Amino acid sequence: MKRKEFKGIIPAVVTPFDSNEALDLPALKKLLDYLLEQGVHGLFIAGTNGEAHLMNHDDVVLLTQTVVDHVRGRVPVCSGAGRCSTKETIQLANRLVQTGVDYISLVSPYYQVPSQEDLFNHYRTIADHVNAPLLLYNIPSQTGVEIGIEIAERLAAIDNICGIKDSGGDFEKQKQYIALGEKYDFDVLNGSDSLILETLKAGAKGSVAATANVLARLEVSLYRHFCEGQLDKAQVEREAMDLLRMNLKKAVAPAAMKKTMNLMGVPVGKPRLPIREANETLTAEL
Repeated sequence: MKRKEFKGIIPAVVTPFDSNEALDLPALKKLLDYLLEQGVHGLFIAGTNGEAHLMNHDDVVLLTQTVVDHVRGRVPVCSGAGRCSTKETIQLANRLVQTGVDYISLVSPYYQVPSQEDLFNHYRTIADHVNAPLLLYNIPSQTGVEIGIEIAERLAAIDNICGIKDSGGDFEKQKQYIALGEKYDFDVLNGSDSLILETLKAGAKGSVAATANVLARLEVSLYRHFCEGQLDKAQVEREAMDLLRMNLKKAVAPAAMKKTMNLMGVPVGKPRLPIREANETLTAEL
């Protein structure tokens, strides 16, 4: 399937909300301008840090259409359609196709944990009914199910399943996903910020990074130094991410991220309930 190249530093973009928990579209456009000015190579919206699980279909479609219209093709955009139900995922994905988005990500079904064969059938059925480049999204800590290598290989052979965002945090498993790219047109994007440099060295196309909401310029520089073979400089930049990265873990995502961005003067509002904003102690640390 013909598609735009999706690589480099791709922020897992937070979703700005106003005081009534509605989408804040003016703030969203300012956030997009800020990220593009930092030199990011793509945008990953309506994911975990984007609070897609707390948004209905209309919210996700409005978010995606706004981003696509504002970005105007300057970088590729991927939006999330993954839902627990196969039928509902197909419905949302096809609405997102109409926005002109470049990729659609598909987080595995959660709560009612599917077997591996259930998972394969879920993704195959979506691919059969959605005419767009599809990106699998492996995040077993949140979904309760991992996309196994055997299932991933069967899915990689499907034309419009173009790759996987792996947030499993298992470097050896991610290398197995990367190996599939030698057989198929199947790209791997790292989703664990701590592994950003190691996975690039192993052959990942890039990193969908939550920390890139805040540290985009640093991470874009890391990627440039990696591409130039200046691995010592890239390693220093990778280690510079750790202080923020560890503080972000002290609250449920994206509470600490949103607080940090608000402190930076990039207004994104609070998380949607039930997630509360960062408390005073964490705010002081941030």
